[in-house]
This record gives sequence, structure tokens and C-alpha cells, in this order.
Amino acid sequence: MKEPDPYTFLRKAGLRMTPLKRSIVDLFMSGGCRLSAAEVCRRTGCMNDRSTVYRCLRSLTDAGFLRHGLGSGGVVLYRCDRRFFPDHGHFRCGICGKTIPVENRSAGEFFREMESAYGVSIDSVDFMLEGKCAKCSKRR
Repeated sequence: MKEPDPYTFLRKAGLRMTPLKRSIVDLFMSGGCRLSAAEVCRRTGCMNDRSTVYRCLRSLTDAGFLRHGLGSGGVVLYRCDRRFFPDHGHFRCGICGKTIPVENRSAGEFFREMESAYGVSIDSVDFMLEGKCAKCSKRR
């Protein structure tokens, strides 16, 4: 199934695509995931107007482009809805904290099996693998 074009989707949802919204959409479509509002501000270069970033994140969430959940310490983290970016998990290095998105076709098969076996509908996927990244493994 082809993913919908996020810009067409958002315009049909009634959103005006401002330069900041475009930057945020591009950030998430290029693999940005599990990002806090502060991280979105940093990566988009919009550090002076955090309230505008919060409003953009809320409108993109309300429109169905983004999903949010709580990370450690109760921080709200954003990611693309599964219609726009494939289901994936993350690997986090327990030493340096680097996080890497992990895509795996067999994980998608597992999710479909879960839906079929238990009669559930999975709206969002979030799994975390932890260990040492290649750089930290070489140091030890």
C-alpha cells in the first residue's frame, strides 16, 4: 500500500502549510522519530519561538499526521502516524545514548499476526532494543 503524500493529506485536513510546518513534516518524513518539542525546535532551528512549534505539533497531531506518547520522565515525544512512515522500532546505546531507527519486515509480519490472533487493531508501534552501538562496542 502506497503511503499518502503528507502535504496533500494535511491540506485536505484544512491546514495551511507554513514554512515551519513544512520543516517539521520534512523532519519526521526523513526519519525523525520520538522527538520532543525541544528537539523539534533544535532540529528545525526555531529556537526563539517555541510556542509556535508547540502549536504546529498540536495541529499536525490533531490532523492525524503525528502521534504522541510519553517518554522517560513524562516528556511528550512525537512520531509520524504509521500511514506516513513505516512501523519501526529503535535501538538505544546504553553508553552514549545514541538512538537509531530499526526497520524490519518480520516485525510487520509479527504485528499483523498479533492483530489476527487476538482480534486487535494496532494503531502505533514502539519497541526499543538496548545495548552498545558500534562505536561504544569498539571502545570496550
